[in-house]
Amino acid sequence: ASPGRPQRGRRGERLGVGPAGYAASKFATVGFSEAIGLAWAREGITVTQLNPGLIATEGFPQTRFLRSPLAKTVGRPDDVADAVVDVIRRRPRERTVPRWYRSLVVLRHVAPVLFWSVAGRTRRARGTRDGALTRRAR
Repeated sequence: ASPGRPQRGRRGERLGVGPAGYAASKFATVGFSEAIGLAWAREGITVTQLNPGLIATEGFPQTRFLRSPLAKTVGRPDDVADAVVDVIRRRPRERTVPRWYRSLVVLRHVAPVLFWSVAGRTRRARGTRDGALTRRAR
């Protein structure tokens, strides 16, 4: 396997890193925030992880979600701005935007089998960022 070249899966499907690289960077940020937060707590410094869910922005317009029944689950940049103000005021160690997304994070930790069963059925879990698999041209 050559670095940077997509690998072929079964039936000619192109396998890529897809959302895995993005997710890995998010997990690294969470781990770093938790570690530095513990180290700095004795100095009276609170480090907060601000975890936005699906937020419609110029870079990530969430077009597909906005055209689906899931449209009400997509947040706006103002939601994140309000969360930043909340974090400054309350100094929590973690804040999820919108707040109800937090239930998904908790589910992942307390019922991992259920979480992975549901997550594994999503289109996004099957390959690329938008969930589409590319078939090799015939």
